[in-house]
Amino acid sequence: MHLGSVPIPIPCSEPPFIAPHPIIPVLLKFPNQESIHTHTLIDSRSQYSLISKLFTCKYLLPTTLLDNLILIHAIDGKPLNNGFISHVIPANLCIQGHSKYKSFGIINMNFNLILGEITPELAFEEQERLLNLL
Repeated sequence: MHLGSVPIPIPCSEPPFIAPHPIIPVLLKFPNQESIHTHTLIDSRSQYSLISKLFTCKYLLPTTLLDNLILIHAIDGKPLNNGFISHVIPANLCIQGHSKYKSFGIINMNFNLILGEITPELAFEEQERLLNLL
């Protein structure tokens, strides 16, 4: 007796395609503290600019408690950092001689900085300048 195999289709769901994000060198300046050279990932679809909690602790960066928590989700809709940002770090972000004062929400992540909210926050000229740096 021959026992044949019956092919059973296995559902294959591939993760959603996420375009690569550019990474550029930046300088962070803080009052009464040494400037920090690092890199930032640029994510124009991110609602906020973010900084790693580990990076914050490593450099003993001054944090500011928010009056109201900020709800934050990943691209897949799942909550990040327990779903909320409770502290931010104000910094002067310098990119090739140009600077912009920004607040970075502190979350647990593997990258030092994510520069988000580019489209609504930066003027058209600044967007073009940033894109030309890539």
